Amino acid sequence: MTGITSDLRLGMRYCLNASTIRPTPLLDKIRIAGEVGYGAIELWHDDLDAHIANGGTLADVKSALADQGLEVPTTIYMAGWFDAPPEAYPAALEKCKRRMSQAAELGAPYVIASPAAREADYDIGAARYRELLEIGATMGVRPSMEFLGFVDQLNTIEDAL
Repeated sequence: MTGITSDLRLGMRYCLNASTIRPTPLLDKIRIAGEVGYGAIELWHDDLDAHIANGGTLADVKSALADQGLEVPTTIYMAGWFDAPPEAYPAALEKCKRRMSQAAELGAPYVIASPAAREADYDIGAARYRELLEIGATMGVRPSMEFLGFVDQLNTIEDAL
């Protein structure tokens, strides 16, 4: 029995992070993921925004996903919410709301909330993350704060906690 067969027997589904096949157009990424046997795909909001800017719709994306039998466990990513200066925060929050709405429309239960890009105040970040969680709860999507080992701040589990 191969590893893939074993995994499928246990109900495990593989998920493609769509960034791994950039700069392929979004609908082609979805088609490719389905054709090679993935069960899910993590979609990037930059790809969704580009698709919409070029005349596409989220309905097109949903249809392509359904055609390939793919789930969207997460969308990625919301930036600027943690470390935006006070005057820029309202615009960053609006962008986050739009991206959470897209995630919810595509059936993604989670949306990645990126860490601070630079030195930031943890108390402000925590309050803003709580706000994202409350907004997400009203939309049926959970913002998931990500920590990345290669950023200067919030690069460990302890920092994220």
